[in-house]
Amino acid sequence: MRKTVKTKLNLEMANSEEILRIALRVKPDMVTFVPEKRQELTTEGGLNVQANRKPLQESIRRLKKEGILSSLFIDGTPSR
Repeated sequence: MRKTVKTKLNLEMANSEEILRIALRVKPDMVTFVPEKRQELTTEGGLNVQANRKPLQESIRRLKKEGILSSLFIDGTPSR
């Protein structure tokens, strides 16, 4: 896919080690972290950043080190 996309390549992905390794190998222009639920056809809600802060920080650090931008599809509901 990296060889055929002539515009910016954005991977929407869950924050898992397996897919992160793929992203680091493929070198997309950007990664957007989204929650993953097996039965969803499309993302129906955002990430709970507060509950996943440390793993997200580590993944973002690894992407940044390789020059890959990152973004988060977040849950906009305030936590209590």
